[in-house]
Amino acid sequence: MTLVAVILPLTLLPMPQGLTDRQVYARCQAKLKGVARLQMEVHSLDKAGKYVAKQHTAWADSNRGYRIEGEAGWMTICDKKQVYERNSKGKVTVEDYDAWRLYNTLGFDIFPDESSPKLWGDKAEIVDFDKRSCYRLSPRYGESILADYTLYIDAITFLPAGFTERQMGEWSHTLAYRKIQLNPKLDPAKFKIPK
Repeated sequence: MTLVAVILPLTLLPMPQGLTDRQVYARCQAKLKGVARLQMEVHSLDKAGKYVAKQHTAWADSNRGYRIEGEAGWMTICDKKQVYERNSKGKVTVEDYDAWRLYNTLGFDIFPDESSPKLWGDKAEIVDFDKRSCYRLSPRYGESILADYTLYIDAITFLPAGFTERQMGEWSHTLAYRKIQLNPKLDPAKFKIPK
């Protein structure tokens, strides 16, 4: 079986129509329920939604911590006791554990949790995001008017596809998630802080 034979049927699947933002978010959470490990790439897009560059690759394990390797040579490793950071110039800092949880890797409390964002109950709009059809959600995070976020949920897989952040009404950045793997086998050594 060729790769085209596998991908083509996925692109022909009908996308559910008429879903509300709450229904889309609930389906995304259902996909992520029980996820203990995660691997993905994070890419940046410009204000117009055009591709800019790969930013980093992330690995996360709810029992072991996380590791993020940036394309510019920086790295962050958390072993749930300490957080090790090495910047692109090689400077290293080690701090106490930062109370990270698995959902922080995908950002914005997308995993089922008591701090999930507030949604309006409006019909979810399907838009083109990172060359795929995605539901666009505009949740509220608290009462702050300083920052707001738009979440993108893949309309076929219902996995998170990325987000756009605005600060004080101005575009700040857009990140797209690619090659998301749920519960992959991860080498425990990935989460060990270098001596």
